[in-house]
Amino acid sequence: MSMRQEGGRVWVELSLAEMLHASNLGTIRHYEAEIAGRKPTHGMDKSDKDYLTAHIQGAVGELLVAKARDRYFMPTVNTFKAADLGKNIQVRFRREHDWDMIIRDNDDPEHIFVHVTGKGPTYCIRGWAYAKNVMIPEYRANHGGYRESWFVPESALKPFHIKNKDDENDAAT
Repeated sequence: MSMRQEGGRVWVELSLAEMLHASNLGTIRHYEAEIAGRKPTHGMDKSDKDYLTAHIQGAVGELLVAKARDRYFMPTVNTFKAADLGKNIQVRFRREHDWDMIIRDNDDPEHIFVHVTGKGPTYCIRGWAYAKNVMIPEYRANHGGYRESWFVPESALKPFHIKNKDDENDAAT
């Protein structure tokens, strides 16, 4: 993995081994959902190839945010609304760099949400926010026709920084 800081963004390039690690985790999450008979959430359809892709992308986002913050990445399956990292960090992945970060009605307003975008092997960590600070009427929308959520623009996010090895680990800042 290589990382570079550009202002309040962090650009990350994953190695093949890291991409395979995240892909395996995403595939296991997908498989678990299938055998449990769980329906896709957030407007997806089981026949949609993006259903598997979404599981993989989520795992990719979690892995690279953990690496950028010098945290151990603990892969999890079937933890649902529990924090993705630490006690209160959620990672939200979007494929396109110009897409806003999504926060949904059932998300914990006390959690920190980190916005990740991109396509392998290069990704961008665009910033972060406490959900409670960005769950405001002006960000409420129904893009894609799935359901209303908060679509938070990058301009509303706090800068994300690579953690130096000597710095205290302080959530997502």
